Amino acid sequence: MGIFRDPIYVLGILCLLVILSIYAGQTRYGKKLGAALIVIVLTAILANLGWIPSASDSIPLYDGIFTYLAPISIFYLLLGVNLTSIKKAGAPMIVLFLLGSLATTLGVLAAWYVLSPERVFGPDGDTLAGMLTGTYTGGSVNFNAIALEYDFQKKGMLYAGTIAVDNVVTTLWIIVTLSIPAVMRRFWQDKKLGVRKSSAASAEKDKISMHSLMWLMFLGVAAYFISEYLSLLFPQIPSILTISTIGIALAQFPFVSRLQGSHTLGLYLIYLFLAVIGAYCDLSAVVELQEVGITIF
Repeated sequence: MGIFRDPIYVLGILCLLVILSIYAGQTRYGKKLGAALIVIVLTAILANLGWIPSASDSIPLYDGIFTYLAPISIFYLLLGVNLTSIKKAGAPMIVLFLLGSLATTLGVLAAWYVLSPERVFGPDGDTLAGMLTGTYTGGSVNFNAIALEYDFQKKGMLYAGTIAVDNVVTTLWIIVTLSIPAVMRRFWQDKKLGVRKSSAASAEKDKISMHSLMWLMFLGVAAYFISEYLSLLFPQIPSILTISTIGIALAQFPFVSRLQGSHTLGLYLIYLFLAVIGAYCDLSAVVELQEVGITIF
């Protein structure tokens, strides 16, 4: 095992990049980008330089962050949510999701009309279009569900190539998505979003005491275990939906809502998750696929 694949080395680099991104995000120009965007770009650069593993040379550490830390981070962030805020934001979020899903579907249809991918993929083009539509409207669960239904995973190189391209496009898509608010704020400011807690109250809430930390760690692990166990009993219900529901439900109890640092802890884990997203941006894997890779892209 080379040093660049050593999990401790890689985890150390990811943690260092999170530190650098947060500091960079506090600078004059970094504030316009945000730490989340910066950490993705930095890890993508290092992965393509070969200083940390990329998607084509993935290590179990990456899978562990995707499998465990990502859902637990969402759980922690949801501990600060109350049902009143969900009620107010529910309709706009649903409408935005539907618009995004419609735009994705229309985008795939438009790309099909322009590129005529059936000349490259043959009958597999239909399945591939469905997989890409699914993953950008519902995530990798849809991607793999469609692949399994049509035995696309048995296509070997084509399946692996689609994953490689999807990783690159996902990274680029997240970069663009995170950039949109910074650009839009110059032209359109929603005054309703201006209500914030005082900086002192916010700073106090972000502090993590031993009392809060021990409870947050227990609740995070317990919620993950329960969600995974229920997914075995009810496979049709995604575990991420279960752990999100548990987080929102627990947030309504005063004891849990008073725990300090849940947002800080969740946000840090999100940064690690985004760092791995950046590492999965393997440009060389797409180039090696030549015409097939460019057409999927």
